[in-house]
Amino acid sequence: MPHLVRSLLLLTSALILVACATQKGVIDRPDWAETPAHWDGTGLSVASYSASEYSTNAGEEAQLAEENALREARKMVARELAKAYVTYQAAKKETVSEEDAAYQLERKLGNIVSRQRHYDEQRRVFFIQLYLPSHRIQELISATFGVQVTVGADGKLQ
Repeated sequence: MPHLVRSLLLLTSALILVACATQKGVIDRPDWAETPAHWDGTGLSVASYSASEYSTNAGEEAQLAEENALREARKMVARELAKAYVTYQAAKKETVSEEDAAYQLERKLGNIVSRQRHYDEQRRVFFIQLYLPSHRIQELISATFGVQVTVGADGKLQ
């Protein structure tokens, strides 16, 4: 009899752990967060997400998750701009380090105003979307590298 009770207890514990792991893995992602980076003629949209690394009260946890998501989104904006700039320079037969370009761009990025945000309270994951209009991209590339560019209809630098 004790073996049966112990077996049932272990089975129940295993089922609860599997259910919790499955429950934690399902994240309510907003539609706009499906595509991490999207270029077009109007500018660049970047979506990122993050969870808080610390277990604190709910308000602080949401704020930390937002700060982490914003930091990651800003890095992603800088990387996307650096990729576009490196491609632009490669067409002119010049080589530029993508890492150096991303670092320089991130330092000059400044404030990015347009954004959407969503916090999944159950999973404690914060989603954020940043938008950089094409005129701001032109200003940023010019201020960082001293090169005049335009953003084409396909989102490529020209």
